Amino acid sequence: MAKLVRAVYDARSDFGFHDPFGTEARTRVTPDEATMMRMLHHMRRDETPDARDAVEALTLGGMDPHVIRAGLTLSARFSGGVPEQRHAGCRPKLRVVS
Repeated sequence: MAKLVRAVYDARSDFGFHDPFGTEARTRVTPDEATMMRMLHHMRRDETPDARDAVEALTLGGMDPHVIRAGLTLSARFSGGVPEQRHAGCRPKLRVVS
């Protein structure tokens, strides 16, 4: 998660977030945090068009490859409720989108 947050912050230094150690902020998210979670949601389910839209919204119009790579790496660790469709021994691969 730290790599994704760092990549997003590098792409957009005005990323709005709550203090993760603040007890009052644990039940709320900022619009930017919600957009990042939406991006991960779509990446986990391999919904490329929706994930692309979320990346664009998160980076304010850019398709930053570091954000995409970090998001795909994180989302690959969790199935997101979708059954695994990988063959044994196959690693997930990054795809080039245009």
